[in-house]
Amino acid sequence: ALPISKDTEHIFDVFAGTVKAGQTTMEQLASAFPNVAGMAGEAGISLEETAGTLAGLTKFLGSTDEATTALSQTIMTFLKPQPDFQEAMQSLGYESGVTMLKENGLNKSVKMLTDSVGGGADAVAKLFKNKKALKAVLPMVGKAMEDVARDRKSTRLNSSHIPLSRMPSSA
Repeated sequence: ALPISKDTEHIFDVFAGTVKAGQTTMEQLASAFPNVAGMAGEAGISLEETAGTLAGLTKFLGSTDEATTALSQTIMTFLKPQPDFQEAMQSLGYESGVTMLKENGLNKSVKMLTDSVGGGADAVAKLFKNKKALKAVLPMVGKAMEDVARDRKSTRLNSSHIPLSRMPSSA
């Protein structure tokens, strides 16, 4: 038998928590998660926050693939900000989306930005111009926010955090 590292066990625990908290299966998660993992890792978002947010979004977006796409587009908005988004970030004291994400995490950064423009759907849509990103952002800050936050917490089966950049590769 192959030895299983603590990191591998932790990743499995987080995935199991994601399946339990969300509306997805291990097979769906294993297929879809790589589509967001690399981008999240580059942006400094932890495995736990990525998986937990994904778990919450699967309840609102219909499928794991759709939730993963929406989450990826949300992260992309931070990596390649449009002028309105850049202006809102700068008003909060951040020159780069990556810096903001590394300091605050994804969900807090999204909340800070949406609060900075008053939180209304029209104002939020001006920040997150990509329709797929907006599909993720609205549940993250709207009426579903508590569910998404609870799902993020329930995927944390222990207190250690693994940066996605340290996840074992499949190559």
